Amino acid sequence: MICQMNFVKSDGTEARPNYIMSFTFDKDAYTPYTRFSAEFVNRNDPFPDDCYAVKLYLGGKLIHFGMADTYRITKTDNCRRGTISSRGYTSMLTENQIPPGLYTGMTINKLFNSFCALPNVSHESNYESSYIYVRNGSTMWDGITNLGYKLYGRYPYIRGANNVAISLPESPKSLELERPEIFEYGSFVDTRKLASDFHMKDMDGSYKTYTLRESESVNRDIVRYRYFDLDQRFLNDPDMACEYRNMLAKSGLRRRFLTYHEYKGEDLYDHVTGGNITDKAILGIRITGSSKGIFTRLETEY
Repeated sequence: MICQMNFVKSDGTEARPNYIMSFTFDKDAYTPYTRFSAEFVNRNDPFPDDCYAVKLYLGGKLIHFGMADTYRITKTDNCRRGTISSRGYTSMLTENQIPPGLYTGMTINKLFNSFCALPNVSHESNYESSYIYVRNGSTMWDGITNLGYKLYGRYPYIRGANNVAISLPESPKSLELERPEIFEYGSFVDTRKLASDFHMKDMDGSYKTYTLRESESVNRDIVRYRYFDLDQRFLNDPDMACEYRNMLAKSGLRRRFLTYHEYKGEDLYDHVTGGNITDKAILGIRITGSSKGIFTRLETEY
């Protein structure tokens, strides 16, 4: 499989390293951007002094395009070495705030068109609408998550390289892996974010009206109480405020995973079958590359 990494220089032109020593790519359904890091070498050719962005292609498919968060070059007598770390451009959705207030008839199209324009970020075209309430200090991603949960009861995610989606793909890819293709498979549990009880204040100041108890925490003898003010984002259905917080607290609680050699082009919310997984939506992707080859790890909930 061909792996290609391109540096985007200050003048917009692109350059490639002679050799990629290792790289790691991460994508998760509950993280609003892809992450990429790499170590690379040039034998004789100089690296650009500055790097504005980086692209990663696997098998000709662009899977990451993001700003260069860190870029380091070291020169020795024999060669030039470098490291880079990057987040996809959708990370800027978490770093740009929306003016506080109530916005009615909001769609994802309108949300993107109404506030700051972000380079290299796209979104699905969806005209289903709802109101969103923007609290002081809220970001564009907060607005998108609020809208996505109200319309579809799920968290938005990144499809492709920097494309924001709130609905599930109409024709998800179905990947079936035979046992000889699978390097390893297993499962894990992570309870660190899990909460037991959610209590939201009502109009009279009581925390007893809107409550939610998570049975998973109770069964595990985990006690973590969460109290918060009346969430005006969910005034049309106040119980959703507790449900939304519980959804985030449970994200990544239980997952199955499998790892196979190379990469077959799958994305979040495509489906996978193999190992201990049967036709489940992909919620996590990690691709690593080194002298040993390229390996893809896929994660699903169970």
